[in-house]
Amino acid sequence: MYEKKKDIINLSVGEDIKDIFVVKFKKPLEKYSRGWRFELRLGDRTGEINAKFWGPEDKVTVDELYNAIKKDDVVLVHAHVSEYKNQKELTISDIKVVNDYPEYAFIGKAKRPTEDMYKELVEKINSIQDDDIKRLLVSIFIDDEEIREKFKRSPAAIFKHHNYIGGLLEHTLEVLTILETFMKIHSELDRDLTIAGGMLHDIGKINSFEVTNNISISKYERVEGHITIGISMVTKKMDELNFPDEKRLKLIHIILSHHGQNEYGSPKTPMFPEALAVHYADLASSQLENMITFKQNARTEDDFIYSHDFGNIYLD
Repeated sequence: MYEKKKDIINLSVGEDIKDIFVVKFKKPLEKYSRGWRFELRLGDRTGEINAKFWGPEDKVTVDELYNAIKKDDVVLVHAHVSEYKNQKELTISDIKVVNDYPEYAFIGKAKRPTEDMYKELVEKINSIQDDDIKRLLVSIFIDDEEIREKFKRSPAAIFKHHNYIGGLLEHTLEVLTILETFMKIHSELDRDLTIAGGMLHDIGKINSFEVTNNISISKYERVEGHITIGISMVTKKMDELNFPDEKRLKLIHIILSHHGQNEYGSPKTPMFPEALAVHYADLASSQLENMITFKQNARTEDDFIYSHDFGNIYLD
C-alpha cells in the first residue's frame, strides 16, 4: 500500500520527493522547445500544488502518459520541488496512477466517530418538546435513509472549516452546543425553534459536494447554492407533514438568513432572536475552526502570519 509521506504544506523548495497525490485537474498537452509538456494540479488534505512534466520530442509517448492520468486519480510522483513566481511547484521526472492507498489519505475524517456524533444528534432530536418540530426532524434525520447517511458523511466545505468526512455533522453539533450556551444566557429564546434551526441550517450541503479522492463542488451547489437546496429539501418534508404555517415561516427564515448578510449569501438578514443566534453560532463554529487550522498549518518562524480571512494571526 502506498502511504502519504509528506503533506504539500510541508514541502520545501529544493528537495526531491517520491509521494502520492490526487489529481485535481490537468491542462492540455503543449509543445515546448525540447519536446512536449503537460501540467497537473495535485492535491492532498493540506492544499494543492502545480506539477509540470517536461517530456521528449516523442509526442506519442508523452500523449500516452497524459491520457492515462484522469481527474481524481491517485498518482505516485517522483519530482523536484522548485519555485515559480513565489509559489512552490513540482517538476515531475516520473509519474504513474496507483490504486493501493489508505481510504482517508486525501480527505481526512472527523475527530470523533461518526456514529457517536449521530447518536448525540438523535438525543438532541429526542429532547425537542414541540411535536410538529420533532416530527419534522425525525422525518429528515432519522426516517429518511438517504438524507441520514449523506448527512453522516458529508464535509462542510472544500478548503476551509470541517472539510473532511463527517465534517458537516461535527460542525452541526458544534453549532448546537454554542446555541445551548446562548439559551442559558437568554432564556427568552424558543429552544425547540433554535435547536431545529441549528440542525437544519446547512442541510443543503449534503448535495453541495462530490466526494471521491477529492472534495469538489457539485453542479447543484454551483447552480443553486446550499441555502436554496436546503430550503427545497425542508419545504418538501413540511408539505408531506402538513407543517403549521407560522413554524414553517420561522424555520425557513432561519435557513435563509444564517449567513447573516446579503453579501455573504443570505437572501435575508436575521429578523428575530432565534435566527440571529443560529447565525452567530454558525459563524463562531466555522471561523474558529478556520483560524485554529490556519494557525496549526502555519510554517514560519515569524510571530505573525497573514490570512485573507482574519488579517494578521498571532502564532506564539
